[in-house]
Amino acid sequence: MNGSPLFKIAALLSIVVSSALSQEAPDLKALLASYQEKVELEATRPHQLAVANLNEKYLAALLPMQEAAQKSGKLEQAIALKQERERVLAGRKVPDQDEAGTTDALKKMRTTYRTALARLDLNRDKIIRPMKEAFYKQLESVALILTKAGRLDEAAGAKKAQENLLNPPSAVDAQYTNSLGMKFVPVAGTKMSMCIHETRVKDYRSYASQSSGIAAEWDSADYGEADAAKKEEHPVVNVSWDDAKAFCDWLSRKEGRQYRLPTDHEWSVAVGIGEKENAGELPSEKHLKINNLFPWGTRFPPPKNIGNYADETCLKMTILQRFAIISGFDDGFAKTSPVMSFEANKLGIYDLGGNVWEWCEDKFDQASSGRVLRGGCWGSNNQDGGHMLSSYRLQRPPAERHYTKGFRCVLETSP
Repeated sequence: MNGSPLFKIAALLSIVVSSALSQEAPDLKALLASYQEKVELEATRPHQLAVANLNEKYLAALLPMQEAAQKSGKLEQAIALKQERERVLAGRKVPDQDEAGTTDALKKMRTTYRTALARLDLNRDKIIRPMKEAFYKQLESVALILTKAGRLDEAAGAKKAQENLLNPPSAVDAQYTNSLGMKFVPVAGTKMSMCIHETRVKDYRSYASQSSGIAAEWDSADYGEADAAKKEEHPVVNVSWDDAKAFCDWLSRKEGRQYRLPTDHEWSVAVGIGEKENAGELPSEKHLKINNLFPWGTRFPPPKNIGNYADETCLKMTILQRFAIISGFDDGFAKTSPVMSFEANKLGIYDLGGNVWEWCEDKFDQASSGRVLRGGCWGSNNQDGGHMLSSYRLQRPPAERHYTKGFRCVLETSP
């Protein structure tokens, strides 16, 4: 019993109280994680199970109606009911409003479903409300303690977390832009929103300017762009996995939100192959298992304006003439390009193929400490072992820094 999550939460809250009495500054990140865990255990998971049960009942009611419509020769009604079942089976939401031409039978079924779902949502919110109110007051005390301890950035993060409790900025169906101007979009099938662009030089500069002991390689990198203003919009490079993690931790404290690197599976979902892979397998087991599928589709060479890869422009720089290129392909950039220079995918996410390799959270396999990188880079040409394929995984030591490697952040969604 003493090892249960709820016991750990209670223990953590008692530590907060004792910290307040002794004026020792608590760990804001741990507090946020404990609150989210409590909400997950007591509200979110029970709600998800209840919704799953409701969906099963809805599907069970729809099937005989569809079969009856088919036997009666009512084609339009049978198709509408079939599409409704497919919608629910695929995990898509029942529309809040009926479309023009919706049959009366389906309207009645949906009304019953919506009423039941509204009751479940109301019950979930009723459970969360006192947790939220208690945590809001707790954050007030934490902000005071952190301020007195001189940890002003974290105190500001506690205040920001209070604001987020009242008005969550990362709603499941909306974009969110943080204080650095980093834009995030939700990724269906995950519990996170992904930054639509790779972490930029200017984002990392904000972190470096407010932190000590930051390795300087990132600021001395050759981004292949003479214009200093444009350089700020390029993805930061020469950053290790450890550096990327430290950036996410700093941003979490600054914003009062949970930022981190994407998992290997989350990255796959964002690039469009998540359903084609087994989420439970290690990255090493999924490496190159999906052939002839790139971030843009199956066509090769890639179409124009699709991404930054090894191209004709590379040959114009003497130092890069040793690179093998994609014959006839020219994206206009010898090295990195400013983020969002090319077309976004259907989720609105840019540069999941090319520009820079992106660090992910996972180890490549259980035997090594190598961390996974995805997406290829400006030097990828598909003659290098399939680097441009969506299923390719690169592995490198977590301390390695290189001019082709950067990262993007994800933001955990909050209740």
